[in-house]
Amino acid sequence: MKPKPSKDNKNAVLKYSGLAVQLFVTLAMAAYIGRKLDANMGNEKDYVTILFVLVVFLVFMYKIIKDLS
Repeated sequence: MKPKPSKDNKNAVLKYSGLAVQLFVTLAMAAYIGRKLDANMGNEKDYVTILFVLVVFLVFMYKIIKDLS
């Protein structure tokens, strides 16, 4: 017989899968906004896009580390 997964394990899986979805959505939004700003500013390179994505990623990692500790 297989042991039944505990409720805590299910909650952890849901928590971390939710974090993955949240990270993906926020990075996608940052990239979209950065692309629009780069287009409006007439930048040849995607400087604002890269900056937005990096800032969002770093803030998100800070939030995860803070939540886990």
